[in-house]
Amino acid sequence: MDIKMNKDTAELLSIISGIVEEEPELLNARENEIYLRLSETGFEDAALALAERKFSLIGLFCAEAFEKKSGFTLFYVFKQAGQAPALVPVSYTHLTLPTKRIV
Repeated sequence: MDIKMNKDTAELLSIISGIVEEEPELLNARENEIYLRLSETGFEDAALALAERKFSLIGLFCAEAFEKKSGFTLFYVFKQAGQAPALVPVSYTHLTLPTKRIV
């Protein structure tokens, strides 16, 4: 996938790379959203550091079978006041929901 790397995208990638002990995978950068894949540990480290840098969690949503992977994918949307792009770390979870109704 050809992803345009503008100044905002490069700056946010630099911030995240300096926080986590892994290389974040840039999944997509479009309009005002930057999607990154992080491990569970990387996400926890990034979330704490982003809060310290005045980023707010402005959204949280989930998708089933994202990128054809089983289970659910959680999308956390962080934004820093006054800044254009929103940062969306993507974290996979192995949560499964019951298929039968429990009475």
